[in-house]
Amino acid sequence: MKLDPFLIINLLLGLFIYIGVGLTILMIVQDVKIVGAYIVSVLFILFPGTLLYGLNFGFNIPEKTDIKMGILN
Repeated sequence: MKLDPFLIINLLLGLFIYIGVGLTILMIVQDVKIVGAYIVSVLFILFPGTLLYGLNFGFNIPEKTDIKMGILN
């Protein structure tokens, strides 16, 4: 059985998202007052989430913009 590297990357990014969600929930339950800790936990959700979206669905520019820039003729 050969493992797809794309699957491994997706699983690692998903793991980081779950870590971020877990940290955020833990800090809310423990009533943490440090704002920087919340920022770090949200970054653990946002960065991997953005990368995961970009890898799976792609960041495409609209066709109208392509035509306007002269890429498509």
